[in-house]
Amino acid sequence: MWNAILISFACMAMTTSAQSDLRSDAAMPSRLYTRPPVSATIHRPMPISITRSRLTQFEVNADTFTERPTSRFGAFPYLIVGKHTGYPLKRMLVKFPMPQDGPAGADYAALTDGAQVQRATLKIFFVYAHRATGQTEAWIDRPIRAAALRLNWTEMGATSSLRYSGAPWPNPLLTNAIAVLRTNQATTIVPAGRAGYWVSWDITAMYRLWLSGGLANNGLIMWATNEDEVGRDLRFASRSFANTTVRPYVDVQWTSTPPTNAPTAAPTGTPPAAYCHASGDPHYRTFDGQYYNFQGQCEYILTSDCRTRADNAFEVQVRNSRRPRGARQVTRTIAVAIKLPTGRSLRVLQLFRERSQMRLDGAAVSDASLPYTDGFGNMISAWGTRGVTVEVRSVGATVTWNGASTVRVTLSTSSPLFNNSCGLCANADGAVANDATLSALNNHWIVNPRTSRTPLLAADPTRPATCVESTIPATTNPCDTAEKQAAAQQYCQSLDRTQGVFSGYANCFPLVDPTPIFEDCMFDFCVDPSIACDTLQLYEQVCRDEGETNFTSVLDVCGVCYGSGTSCQPTCTAAGDPHYKTFDGQRYNWQGQCEYVLTSDCRGGRRSASGFEVHVRNSRRRPLPGRQVTVTMAVAVRLPVLASTRLGSVMTLEMHRTQAQHRLNGRPLPTLPWADTNGNEIHANGRGLRVYVGTVGATVVWNAGSTVQVTLEAWSPLLNNTCGLC
Repeated sequence: MWNAILISFACMAMTTSAQSDLRSDAAMPSRLYTRPPVSATIHRPMPISITRSRLTQFEVNADTFTERPTSRFGAFPYLIVGKHTGYPLKRMLVKFPMPQDGPAGADYAALTDGAQVQRATLKIFFVYAHRATGQTEAWIDRPIRAAALRLNWTEMGATSSLRYSGAPWPNPLLTNAIAVLRTNQATTIVPAGRAGYWVSWDITAMYRLWLSGGLANNGLIMWATNEDEVGRDLRFASRSFANTTVRPYVDVQWTSTPPTNAPTAAPTGTPPAAYCHASGDPHYRTFDGQYYNFQGQCEYILTSDCRTRADNAFEVQVRNSRRPRGARQVTRTIAVAIKLPTGRSLRVLQLFRERSQMRLDGAAVSDASLPYTDGFGNMISAWGTRGVTVEVRSVGATVTWNGASTVRVTLSTSSPLFNNSCGLCANADGAVANDATLSALNNHWIVNPRTSRTPLLAADPTRPATCVESTIPATTNPCDTAEKQAAAQQYCQSLDRTQGVFSGYANCFPLVDPTPIFEDCMFDFCVDPSIACDTLQLYEQVCRDEGETNFTSVLDVCGVCYGSGTSCQPTCTAAGDPHYKTFDGQRYNWQGQCEYVLTSDCRGGRRSASGFEVHVRNSRRRPLPGRQVTVTMAVAVRLPVLASTRLGSVMTLEMHRTQAQHRLNGRPLPTLPWADTNGNEIHANGRGLRVYVGTVGATVVWNAGSTVQVTLEAWSPLLNNTCGLC
């Protein structure tokens, strides 16, 4: 028999927003989001036709997986694919209505009536790879193929043998139930060893057929092409998953043009949206696309509204600092300041590498106060893995700071700053030819009393009183050995256009030329490998802003290049006699001799009687001369149960200092490793235990001595929703 995951996509009401695509968590997109126009086809001096490109996300409204002929899992939190030892095959099916099936609206009319779908991408969040109870199954690569279905099904009626009550699946399914054209199929490999990220399938061809009526929309079947190979099954978040931000959805990038009988727009001379950036050590790109390097060690105007010299006009300043590397002298951007226009007054936002140092008008800005908006069109996002974004709507500008060394300024198509800006980003006049002359004036944009420009950043006592202007030739090449060049090429290879379709960024290449950024990446790697990631991060963001999301990112969920996704995971620890460290890094000591809640699921502002929770038992240690101390002696973990098991509807794991004392619901532990269908796992960890709670993305490690550690994954719904000693 076989199992299937069934997913159905709903087309919810679309909204058009001018907000940046940079959200507080790059791995967790907002559920409904329509990108504003990002491209325009302009022909001068003839009348123009604007082609609007939009990216719309539709939320899933039905999903399930099937395991046996009589089992239904319409409300289960996981979607599962793969094969365990002695278990049936697991396959996935997906289905979603088309836009015309949703609420009426202008955007729906455009997408339904003559719109061109540029790309449709199915996205499902991979939570973890599950090992069957009592088995030592390998975690193997699983290529998962999606194909269009000819037959319908229902979420609550589908089983391994039925599409719905009274309607059986044909046999064999993969021969008789699918539209077999290869253009109606897509395959994505889910590699072993990495979890906690979005997996994408390009379903453009099938979506176009569904939209046009060329193929009945009965959705997709998805299966592992190596499904007969035994290994861990793969568990994805379903629409019933506790964390709503990782539920499945589909991205549709589409364009619409004005009807042919509509008046043709008059030429405005306004260029398409433009962006400027400073990245790495540092490399600059002007609004018009001129790339150059500049090693000044002062504070500079990156860009400014040069229609006026008024104190309350929009302006972005950057602070560059020297990074000594042997005999080489390079700099990087370490801080950014932004003037926020507010009518007649002036507000200044200061951004540093440490998010805790953020200041607005000199006052600290806490995470709890973000996102922030004022009454003048200025918006500050919450910090995420890609940094922080600031919108200044009065001038159509968006500023992004990644918290490392990259600052980016984007002008909307209607910004008044076109041909009215000045600074290191040049003038945004649409003519790249004059930017080389303008960029040669880089030292001209120093901020100091001599240039009559007021510094926006607070004075740094660690910096010299007099800054050093650039004396480094722009042509200096740090990749001066074959070994350095080879290492840099390997690290930056995704940006190498000669890789063609073998590059993870291949879909981005036609939209954004990677060559200058590839060169910047190699330069940075040879100077300092720790800053080269900024260049890759920058290219991915530019690609997204051009409307392309179907590429293989080198960033993990923490925003680290080629990382494991663990560097940003909040961790709480109780160790020793005992010393505590909270999830947010606060350290303290406390000698209580009772039992305490170390951490608990406190969503909704209160603890749940059946939710995830960790208790610790502290006991007085053997008295020391003049001191009374305690130590953690035992730990208890309440494991969430979504469906009753033979062990009951609530499970509690007790962990003590000896293995013989460990208990699961009062009974001796089963053979380890152990797992259930609720996403709970227990593993041996030396003399102690490691517990994974899949529904909330939490790991509890007990060393059977005096140390317990709780780690939350980057997608965990417990972020900002815990209470207790942590």
